[in-house]
Amino acid sequence: MTLMFPWLDQPLCLTENRIQVLVIEDPVILRQTLRELTEQIAGETGRVVFGVDNVPVELSGTAVLISDPLRPLEESKKLTNRILQEASKVAGEFPDCVGRVLLDLQELASELCAALDFNVTCTIPTGPEPLMRLLSIRADVDDLDLAELLLETMRLQRRLLGKRLFFLYGVKRLLTRDELERFYRSILYEKLYVVLLESAQTGSQLPGETVTILDEDLCIIR
Repeated sequence: MTLMFPWLDQPLCLTENRIQVLVIEDPVILRQTLRELTEQIAGETGRVVFGVDNVPVELSGTAVLISDPLRPLEESKKLTNRILQEASKVAGEFPDCVGRVLLDLQELASELCAALDFNVTCTIPTGPEPLMRLLSIRADVDDLDLAELLLETMRLQRRLLGKRLFFLYGVKRLLTRDELERFYRSILYEKLYVVLLESAQTGSQLPGETVTILDEDLCIIR
């Protein structure tokens, strides 16, 4: 797999045994790159070219951009909705239990409305999916550290949405060297294709990294 940006002189080669680190020191080009990735992943046309076996592939069907690594799950409404859909499918296997819960909610809503001394209304779930939303069914990540959170987010994106390529912005400045090395080992073990986008090179190059730098003078350093 290859990834070509308009300001690169050659594409990045994406493999299962390397972590691509793309450092863009020019803030204007960095903002432009993040914007173009966001737009193309949303389905718009753009200049970033992703290729599989020399065939261009739309980023919208295969890529994810995590621009806020501290809150990666909140960035993806599609993932949140898919988790609810999967939970709803499982809930459909327990129609009697779901039915009892819905009836109890209807009874509770009726009694609450009658007990108030002013007119109110409410919306009562009518099926499994609204009930799952009421229960706030979501990925259980509360006890994970940042590296584990990012890894679990990518696993869920791949499993539930079929994503293959992950762009992570600003991760290196949030993790220690030991945490990064452990994170890299997990990425390689899971065979995830990851591109780290950074505004500056921090520290020395780590094992497993392939670093490409676009410096402030727009020179490419490898």
